Amino acid sequence: MKYYIMIVVLLCSNKIHAQNSGQSIVNAERAFAAMSTRVGINKSFTANFDTSCVVFVKGKAVNGYQLYGNNVGRGGVLNWEPEYVGISSTKHIGFSTGPYTYKQSANDTVSGRGQFTTIWKFNENSEWKAVLDMGASYGSNNERVTAVKIFTSDFNSTKVAKSQNALSIENDFINEYQKVGKLAFNNHITNDSWFNRKNHHPYYGLENLRAAVASIPDTLHFAPIAGELSQSGDFAYVYGNVMTHENVENYLRVWIRKGKEWKLILQVLNW
Repeated sequence: MKYYIMIVVLLCSNKIHAQNSGQSIVNAERAFAAMSTRVGINKSFTANFDTSCVVFVKGKAVNGYQLYGNNVGRGGVLNWEPEYVGISSTKHIGFSTGPYTYKQSANDTVSGRGQFTTIWKFNENSEWKAVLDMGASYGSNNERVTAVKIFTSDFNSTKVAKSQNALSIENDFINEYQKVGKLAFNNHITNDSWFNRKNHHPYYGLENLRAAVASIPDTLHFAPIAGELSQSGDFAYVYGNVMTHENVENYLRVWIRKGKEWKLILQVLNW
């Protein structure tokens, strides 16, 4: 009997892995965006947000499910599409990022542009739900998405150090940054890395990423708030505050395990 149960569990696990892929996050994001145009921002956000979903308002992390559930009178038209998607090796957590536009109404001109970033988790009801949503605004026109890049972690170990968690990964990086400044970023970027920053289009590709790193001050103060490490130990995200003098903004970093090293696959940095 126990062998039969093990086989059923393995078959169910394989079925979930077959259903989940980077493309499944692309599909979830596109369905979310389509729903927003049909029923509006508030209803679509509460339908696609996990009840614990974190969003950011004026430098503060708040519960997005409650925020949009209570803002029943908020109007406007928000359009977006995924441009880059990543998923963990176990296919239960991932991210998406892409351009968005905002208009006061369908007949108005665009009054806001930028890049969204969402952290997605596959829940016990076999649904993708957003657990974090963050934006980085810029004033110039968005570049049209012609193809979606998909990153899939190929990490195959299930051993996670008991002392390791998302905040310990993040704090190790912050300690490195405090010692060597912006050069710390160069130690963790790869060809798959992607940086979103306020008032600038996304950076991707090593040459552009190094240019982005060169523009980061050595004097930023990072204060992580919370995050999560996947059970497989290959995917982690952390969000927090970034401070310069009297200004307090937010940041998000998504880490991917490559062998024994943690690489910065995605960053949203507003300062």
